[in-house]
Amino acid sequence: MTPAEKLKAETIKLISKATSLSEKQIDGLLEKPPEGIDADLAFPCFSLAKQSGKAPVLIAYDIEKACKPRGFIKQVRATGP
Repeated sequence: MTPAEKLKAETIKLISKATSLSEKQIDGLLEKPPEGIDADLAFPCFSLAKQSGKAPVLIAYDIEKACKPRGFIKQVRATGP
């Protein structure tokens, strides 16, 4: 497994523990961050907002608080749209 694959796998597990989503659902939502965002992976929270009735930014901050960096994950940061 490459370092990028390990990072993605660890990220999926971390987000899965912080949300009610399955690892398969998270894998389908992870994406490359937009230009100008210094990150390796992005997890958009817009689809979660529709389900929960919470603003995407609040969901992102909840996930950030619940995720403790480890292994290949050095930082978890909620960033605006």
